[in-house]
Amino acid sequence: MGLTVVAGMLVVVGIDVTAVQLARTQLWDAADSAALDAADRVDEDRVYAEGLHERVPVARAGVAEIAGRHLAEERRPHLVRSWSLGSRTGSPDGESAVVEVVGRVDLPIVGGVAEAFGGGVTVTVVSRARSQVR
Repeated sequence: MGLTVVAGMLVVVGIDVTAVQLARTQLWDAADSAALDAADRVDEDRVYAEGLHERVPVARAGVAEIAGRHLAEERRPHLVRSWSLGSRTGSPDGESAVVEVVGRVDLPIVGGVAEAFGGGVTVTVVSRARSQVR
């Protein structure tokens, strides 16, 4: 009987961990596409002042705006209860777009029990993108 309970718990934990990993992958996809979208936003003031070099200058303030708009238009994955941009979203060097997405993931089997302890798991992913001139 004890072995059956242990085996059942391993199956439950395995399913929930797999669900969190799948949700993490989906959050990464969303962060990647938002970062790529933001990296395409050219800082026109810098281009006109400095010219266009090897890398496209990214508008620092525009990264969060574009990434936020991108997430708002994207369909949230099934097990992700909520998502938002993290504090690392922006352009640290003016040439790359960094997008941090923080998502709250529901556990499919023990979600009801997890609700009593704050519910779900918080998953954070960071993606970077940069555009080059060829």
